Amino acid sequence: MGKKKKVKKWSARELALLKKLYPHCKRTLDVARQLGRPLTTVRQKAYDLGIKTEKYRPWSADELELLRELYQVKGLKELAEQLGRSPGAVEGRAYVMGLLKESRHRVWSNEENKLLKKMFPKNTMRAIVDKLGRPFYSVEKRARELGLRKRPSYHHCPRWSAKEIQLLKKLYPHRNSQEVADKIGRSVGMVRARACKLGLKKSKKFLKSLGRA
Repeated sequence: MGKKKKVKKWSARELALLKKLYPHCKRTLDVARQLGRPLTTVRQKAYDLGIKTEKYRPWSADELELLRELYQVKGLKELAEQLGRSPGAVEGRAYVMGLLKESRHRVWSNEENKLLKKMFPKNTMRAIVDKLGRPFYSVEKRARELGLRKRPSYHHCPRWSAKEIQLLKKLYPHRNSQEVADKIGRSVGMVRARACKLGLKKSKKFLKSLGRA
């Protein structure tokens, strides 16, 4: 058995440079070259630190092909790391592409059930999904099966402002729900529910780009 590859620790200088360059870069590859690190490592570190680019990074044809091929067989966190994107971004893209993980591929373990019961009443769905590394629909389904409920105080949903609704109408037809949620500052579930209430649908051009038109 070969030796495990040692992970190079990030220096304070590298972290400072990442925080300075990443939000304004046109290509993450340029930042990776300046840091002398692999592209996926730079993207993952930026995600871990909560650093986002000012511009939305489109999915390439290669990334979409890889997502279609591996989504059914790999865990969300593992696939996100391979693509150099956040778990939320991967799940959001998979959702609009119509990709679903069959429950039979991953049986819920006792540890996962315990963690879900502990987190569900007072944590956001995004936090639970990222912690468990499972899709939204899978977490929601399992929570219903276990009879879990949100605490009344947490379940309250702040009213949508006119500015939020305007932004939703502008973005929803042309972006995936996760990206819209990130821009507005709401959960994906809230975005989808509000879009449905307003009668908003994905544009034909957007669906065509995903091969669903």
